[in-house]
Amino acid sequence: MTNTNKMIINLAVFGQTQSGKSSAGNVLLGSTDFYSSFAPGSVTNDCSLGRSCYLRGFMRRGGQEIILQIQVLDTPGYPHSKLSTSYVKQEVKKALAHHFGQEGLHLALLVQRADVPFFGQEASDSVQLIQVLPLLMAARHMLPDQEQLPDIFIFDRAKSRCLKRLLRSMVPGLSWISFPSRLINKENGVSVLSFPVELLGDSWKNYTAVLFTHAEKIEEAGLSEEEYLREASDTLLTLLSSVQHRYIFLYERGNLCNEQRIKILERIMEFIKENHFQVLSFT
Repeated sequence: MTNTNKMIINLAVFGQTQSGKSSAGNVLLGSTDFYSSFAPGSVTNDCSLGRSCYLRGFMRRGGQEIILQIQVLDTPGYPHSKLSTSYVKQEVKKALAHHFGQEGLHLALLVQRADVPFFGQEASDSVQLIQVLPLLMAARHMLPDQEQLPDIFIFDRAKSRCLKRLLRSMVPGLSWISFPSRLINKENGVSVLSFPVELLGDSWKNYTAVLFTHAEKIEEAGLSEEEYLREASDTLLTLLSSVQHRYIFLYERGNLCNEQRIKILERIMEFIKENHFQVLSFT
């Protein structure tokens, strides 16, 4: 930038459909740049960049105040109800390179609803069970000898042990199981974490924070943020540990929206400062 007293902070929001990415982006910008509404399917279909007005009072350098501008890249949810995961990944990669190719990305925000349990790959295992079970059960009834079943299906042993136990209990005589790739729609089985990892590369952990939306539900349940995290799944705790416990809670506060925005931006700036203002490059 030509003006040394100004700094642009580049952010991107990722998350599942209806996690509140666009709403969170609007809070960060202090505007309504991104369309957001409740819907039974995906609302955001394209990547779009929003810019805030200039902000003062967040940091000083060499005795001079630095004026900040926040840029947020809003992205489609995944899995998407209308678009394939491969298409979404391709479009997000293009947008990251186009908007942040020169200046880089300071922080990616992985948006997660506080009122929805986080299970990561376990959630996609349940999808795979629903997809494969009818075919597996049909095969069981077609075969005269149940012992032939493992000879017909060539299984990958790397799948979930829990899922295997479920299928073994439902298909007597099945000794070892998993799922042929031709029977699984991998688009619907996308892992919550595989998406940002593929987009941001191996160093994603250094440039990622978790943003919990609908955090007011925690208060309604009579829990503090600390109590909520103590009750969290091992998968979520592992994720938070991976990103060095960088997390933010976003509440729907009504008239206190601007006050909360300032607190969230201050928290984000703390993360960026701790990372020595390094950026993730897409050149």
